[in-house]
Amino acid sequence: MKPSVILEVKVKNMSKIKYIQSKDNYAIPAIDNYTFHSRYSVAKEVENVIANLKPDSTVISLGLGAGHHIKQIINRFSPNRIIIITHPDIYESFIENGHVLDPSVNLIRFDSFEEIDSRLVPMLHSLYQPILHNSLSVVEIKNEVNYFSDYFKIVKANLSHFQEQLQGDIATQAELGKVWADNFFKKINFLAKGKLPPRLDKVVVVAAGPSLEEKFERIKELQITHKIISVDTAIPILEANGISADFSISIDPQFFTSMHYRMVNQTTVRVNEFLTEWSISNSNTIHFLSNHPYRLLVDKKLPAYDCSGGNASFSAVDFALKQGSQEIICVGLDFAIVNNKAYANHTAYHKTFLTNSDRFQTNETMNFRLAKPKDGKKDGNKVVTKRASIYRDLFIKKFNAIQDNDEFVIINKAETNFHQQEFSKDETKVCKEFFVMMKKNAEIHPCILPLAYAFKKRENKLSNKEAIEKSIDYHIKKASFFCN
Repeated sequence: MKPSVILEVKVKNMSKIKYIQSKDNYAIPAIDNYTFHSRYSVAKEVENVIANLKPDSTVISLGLGAGHHIKQIINRFSPNRIIIITHPDIYESFIENGHVLDPSVNLIRFDSFEEIDSRLVPMLHSLYQPILHNSLSVVEIKNEVNYFSDYFKIVKANLSHFQEQLQGDIATQAELGKVWADNFFKKINFLAKGKLPPRLDKVVVVAAGPSLEEKFERIKELQITHKIISVDTAIPILEANGISADFSISIDPQFFTSMHYRMVNQTTVRVNEFLTEWSISNSNTIHFLSNHPYRLLVDKKLPAYDCSGGNASFSAVDFALKQGSQEIICVGLDFAIVNNKAYANHTAYHKTFLTNSDRFQTNETMNFRLAKPKDGKKDGNKVVTKRASIYRDLFIKKFNAIQDNDEFVIINKAETNFHQQEFSKDETKVCKEFFVMMKKNAEIHPCILPLAYAFKKRENKLSNKEAIEKSIDYHIKKASFFCN
């Protein structure tokens, strides 16, 4: 989110904020004739503010006022957590007048609009986890919000952004929580027995976009001097055209990833993110860590490659660079719908993504999404969707990639501190140690959230704490089975 145009919160005559009595004898802050609560009935105002709250939820209050509503929320709803976002003027007058809040309340104020943009969303993520803190409710002290309208306009924009992220996170955890857990525990042995990554020099990264159909002769020429790193989706079409990749890259955890490996040459080294579909791992596999929270559970010095670019090509390039490659040529990387196709013919996905629909469900754990062509920008026979444009810009910026017609070229001029590093092979010890660590931190450790969420979906009568503890016990037994 870009910083707001106005960067400084202007103090509005804080010295003029005085406390007066409302008609029903509540102390309320006021500036001149403007009051930050109802001047007639604060009790009725508070009832309206808290009318729709539920017990044991997390409450975000936009505005503090004199805190009268907070007392009622605590006494009547036993909230899981209270987060108050207030203006610094109100905060200072509240403190100066000797008011004290319950120590469990999180009181937030910002001194600049830029600070709201940069800090509010991360702060809310650190204070609120759906699996631990139940439902989220937002209430307003309208007089404060209206008086400091510029300030709270930025707060509300960031709060909306936070709620959008939550929806995506909850959906992802609900759909993939069990998949991540199953893959992780089934792959403990594989992680310890995987290959070490080699040094690389010149590399061709092969993606699965429609332009790949015109690149097979080009790839065969480059294969004489370059190593071939293929995203998993492109493996079938390469093999069908007589090309065996030196390496394949996989980052998706779902079972359908295994479809790409039905034709793979056994000499192809598989480079798998550590939570990918477990069945595609074998003794000829390099496992790597991503930024997934489960990485904290891995007590091994595995290599780490970037998976933040939204596609396997991004990880493939990062893999090549970190293994010392000085020249990388990317083919089939279109970041667009070409001739009404999202993928090259004969890949596992080329008939799955339908460009005339927003959503196509392939199985119970995965929904493919593709914007309609009319929603994107047309460029000849290409349609560039908003999401594809974001991925392309991120790719170019991250790797200083130069676009040459329908290829990307990356030249690495930096000194490469490449080295191979051995890692621990005692997976049973690792398993026991990290579960001890998890159980001690059951209410705060982020790694258990997908496990707990998946378990809670099946056992929705359990409390948060019971669901977490029971899911840990379940997976301890499951991990012991796979480690023995």
